[in-house]
Amino acid sequence: MLLIVGLGNPGSKYENTPHNAGYLFLDQLREFLGWDTLYSVGDWEEDKMFESQICKARVGGETKVMLVKPLTFMNASGRAVSKIVKKFEVRVSSGLVVVHDDLDIKLGQYKLQRAKSPKAHNGITSVELSLGTNDFLRLRIGVENRSENNRIPGEDYVLNKMSQEELDTLKEIGTDATKSLRTLVEF
Repeated sequence: MLLIVGLGNPGSKYENTPHNAGYLFLDQLREFLGWDTLYSVGDWEEDKMFESQICKARVGGETKVMLVKPLTFMNASGRAVSKIVKKFEVRVSSGLVVVHDDLDIKLGQYKLQRAKSPKAHNGITSVELSLGTNDFLRLRIGVENRSENNRIPGEDYVLNKMSQEELDTLKEIGTDATKSLRTLVEF
């Protein structure tokens, strides 16, 4: 089973913010898997034990891909991720992908890397500490779109609502990022 975790913050206050790029990508990936006739894709369901929203993509009744949105808020994402990894005995180095926003990358770009994080990202730090390793694949989605004249602090910027144009840009790269991800991990 492949576990794909999108980091973000729950609640309408945080919808369509750069910090929720992981959630946004997972919504798009769920749609993509739903178009693939191989998969039977479920709805998002809240699981209190795992403190997450979970969507399963099955083949012949067996879960092949589990999409997870931790509901613990960004800074405690590792708590939810480690519970799921332990319960389903996920091999972190080959079976886990974490999708998150990255202010070190321009909006409209992404990087798919192993054990490489932005300079400061509390969600990724939480996941690394909870799992005791940084050896997992990350889809780093670029959200940096501040101008030289508008350099508000990053911690404020990532919680501001994005424009429709910015959301459209994220959706465009989501398609390409999904194709790139499929070349590295089987699903």
